[in-house]
Amino acid sequence: MGIQSQLIDQLKGRLFLSSDYSIAQRWRVEPTRISQYRRERLRLPIDFIIDIATETGQNAIDLICLIDKHRKMKKGKRPEEITAWKPNENVRRYAPEWVKRRNYHHKS
Repeated sequence: MGIQSQLIDQLKGRLFLSSDYSIAQRWRVEPTRISQYRRERLRLPIDFIIDIATETGQNAIDLICLIDKHRKMKKGKRPEEITAWKPNENVRRYAPEWVKRRNYHHKS
């Protein structure tokens, strides 16, 4: 079971909710979103993490760190690694100089 699913279950237990549909009503999202959060296809938004933290009496920053640590371990990385965004140099962002662009600044 994923960490996001466990957090949703904690919220359900704390508020005595019986279904994911009731959580979807609380957060004003579609019920399919809740199942996607459970399967970790989507990340829990910060507002929802704060809601879980306030209702369960936990620290929101600790929950965010826990989710991020779990996500890193799932990808096979060490939890100590710091994720830093780096641009991919292998991807061309512009066409190479040797490509002729037709009808671009067409001279009449």
